[in-house]
Amino acid sequence: MDSIQGKQSALVAVGLQNDVVGPASIFGDGLTGEAERREIIRATNQLADRVRSAGGKVVWLRLLLDTEDPEPYARIPLLTRALQSGALLDGQVGAELVPAADVREDDVVLNHFRPDPFVESSLAHELGGAESVIVAGAATNATVETAFRHLSAYDFHVILAEDACAAATPQAHDAAVESMKLFGQVETVEDLTTALR
Repeated sequence: MDSIQGKQSALVAVGLQNDVVGPASIFGDGLTGEAERREIIRATNQLADRVRSAGGKVVWLRLLLDTEDPEPYARIPLLTRALQSGALLDGQVGAELVPAADVREDDVVLNHFRPDPFVESSLAHELGGAESVIVAGAATNATVETAFRHLSAYDFHVILAEDACAAATPQAHDAAVESMKLFGQVETVEDLTTALR
């Protein structure tokens, strides 16, 4: 793959929260198991180290549910289930990033309140100045894919770190990856690590 200018790059790490990929995930053992099997936390940390050392920005996204305005979630079955389970609530352990996520002082931790992390958030502002944006995290077929498509629509050079993502099943992951190939680039963490300059 072509080289990536580190100072014009960013990594967006999606959904690496206790309620999403932790042992008590509200999304079931499938997503937790796949995240562990694919070692996406380790892979994301490795990529974050490389992006930082190349002069880029690392953004960790947390999806939070707004209990004061639950009406929009009624139309999204996944978030309805999360709300009914008391998951993804600000101030609760489940909404925090998993302890293994290597968040550094200069990183950005950004909250969003819809499955699309660009809606009602400052993500577009945080990515100002970046040309290439790498996406990693969970779930591949949910917020990861939503963020990926939105980045493509905003004319970023968007790249999926395929082996730093997971869905509840390998089939769901693979289908989402094939879909994202229509909107951007798909690479491995190893290749991205080498390409960043």
